[in-house]
Amino acid sequence: MIRQVDKPTVARADAGPGSGAGTNTGPDVEPGTVPAMGRERSEKATIIRTGPGLHLVRSASGVWRGKLRGRLRAEVERALNPVCVGDEVMIDQLQPEPALAAGVQVSGTATISVLLPRRTSLFRLRPPPRSRGEPIRQVLAANIDLVVVVVAAVAPPLKGNTINRYLLLARQAEIEGMVIINKTDQCLDLPDKWDQVREVKASLEARSVRVLLTSAERGEGIDLLKGQIHGKTSVFVGPSGVGKTSIIKGLCPALDAKTLTINPATGKGRHATSFASLIDIGGGYVADLPGLRAIGFANLEEETVRSEFPDIEEVAPDCLFNDCTHTREPGCAVLAAVRDGAVAASRYAEFLKVLRDSRGSRVPSRDAPRSGPPGAGNRAGAGHRSTRGRPVPERRTRAARWWEAEDDP
Repeated sequence: MIRQVDKPTVARADAGPGSGAGTNTGPDVEPGTVPAMGRERSEKATIIRTGPGLHLVRSASGVWRGKLRGRLRAEVERALNPVCVGDEVMIDQLQPEPALAAGVQVSGTATISVLLPRRTSLFRLRPPPRSRGEPIRQVLAANIDLVVVVVAAVAPPLKGNTINRYLLLARQAEIEGMVIINKTDQCLDLPDKWDQVREVKASLEARSVRVLLTSAERGEGIDLLKGQIHGKTSVFVGPSGVGKTSIIKGLCPALDAKTLTINPATGKGRHATSFASLIDIGGGYVADLPGLRAIGFANLEEETVRSEFPDIEEVAPDCLFNDCTHTREPGCAVLAAVRDGAVAASRYAEFLKVLRDSRGSRVPSRDAPRSGPPGAGNRAGAGHRSTRGRPVPERRTRAARWWEAEDDP
């Protein structure tokens, strides 16, 4: 496991996560005073950008390109994204060497020696790296106060099921969630699309979910959004192409970030954000993540699933049997509500689907010892069984099969 200090610390959004300084990752960052070099100087810092082979951290003395200490680097190889945006860390061995790193002015290099305990962490079950491997638990962001689910009004297609999955990720992490339906300018001349937007909004608000309509293209709703995330560290999540980066540029006009249009051949978004970044928007911080093409749940409890479907749980006590599964039992109040239209059939289908997947979402620890004779796991490799010394791919798990259904309507 990654080495952590014993006493947890909590980031204050008004003072800057972990440092007391802003975290604007744009090119005009002022690095601040360069401290003395050497191992004896240690500072608390916050991870503000991550990407392939890249960790940028910000401390009170400036922005630094972080290098993982040997032991921590070895632990990185056994986990996926063990250090992510929002993480608070300790750095030392600061070496002044002003340069540009991923478009950000840095003061030099520093060694990331300790990962501090997380107050909160948003995570998902990521598709396996191989077609027949095991799904992997991936931490997306740490020390987050608010999860902002961003979807588009028309393109990429507006899907209630996608929104529900992101909100369930937030609920599992015990982080408040809200929804932004962006690109409302796309449906100005499409009455049927406006009706769909209003229907989705009303459905979410009936569940006490905050919903905001925005158009980053026209600047509509941006000021209202800034007021709702003021003083918080928020993370923007959602499919590619919904305009997350465009909204953040509206919140922070000085930000230099690339945006892409929708792929006309597929109707889906393209990845404009390749790095995860923590951005100072003035009075708050926003973590901008690359779009997720698949959403899975790791170790999701059935109770968490049921709490995200209050419309179903509200009628469930009227079922004839206390252990009713709401699938085929006589006297099931949920099935009756679906037949009568009190519960939407699509909502019921999504409830059963997520509940089923939660039962297959158990993810063993990556550090857990392998079963079987010594060396068997090394001969076959991770995610394989060995037959006469030859690696044989594992059967696909229920969770792994779920990725194929991610883009279903």
